[in-house]
Amino acid sequence: MINNSFLNKKLKNDYYMGLSLYFVIISFLFYFACVVLIKVNPLLRWNIINKSILSFSNFFTSSYYWTIVTYPFVHFDILNLIFLSIFFVVFGLQFERRIGSKEYLLFFTTCNIFTSACFLLTSYLTQNVNFPLFGSTPFVYAVLFLFSMMYKYDCVNLFFFLPVRLPFVAIILLAIDIVFAFVSLRSLYSVMAEIYAVSYAFLYAGIRMRLKPLLFFKQVFRGRR
Repeated sequence: MINNSFLNKKLKNDYYMGLSLYFVIISFLFYFACVVLIKVNPLLRWNIINKSILSFSNFFTSSYYWTIVTYPFVHFDILNLIFLSIFFVVFGLQFERRIGSKEYLLFFTTCNIFTSACFLLTSYLTQNVNFPLFGSTPFVYAVLFLFSMMYKYDCVNLFFFLPVRLPFVAIILLAIDIVFAFVSLRSLYSVMAEIYAVSYAFLYAGIRMRLKPLLFFKQVFRGRR
């Protein structure tokens, strides 16, 4: 944990604005706009999507620099979008209410930029410059882990019927994605983006929010309050 500095200075006049709902609305509007454009103008749809998703070639070759903040709003699977929206409503709104909307927006922006930077570096090192990053899954995981640090003894119903403490829910869901990546049910690059986002959440917790991530893990696995 870092002592008082500009890195963890509280934002002035911060209050709750329900930004998570706006994120969900924007994502649904983008999705349904693309659905309509499939029949109306497929070429325009592809151009819009191509200029919204993040990839190494888009960012450095085509100079689509704005994609580091637009890619979280791009989704191609309606079920995935609905599932992520539930997480935004259940955890995102509570998290935003707890820390304030300005702080939440700061976390959203910096988390996506950090995840983008790590993803672009990975794409360059692996010479996979055309692989795209899209969707809000990485940020949802970041929120879930940071939220679980604040409410580490609260329980939720995993898969709607199994009561599990919140930190273990976050760990189990991320572990499932990692396993799916190794058995080719999910892209390894996408899961790595989730890991980058979660890593940033712990950095943010220690630097910005003055929490203690290492102590969090000790308390969770030892069951101490």
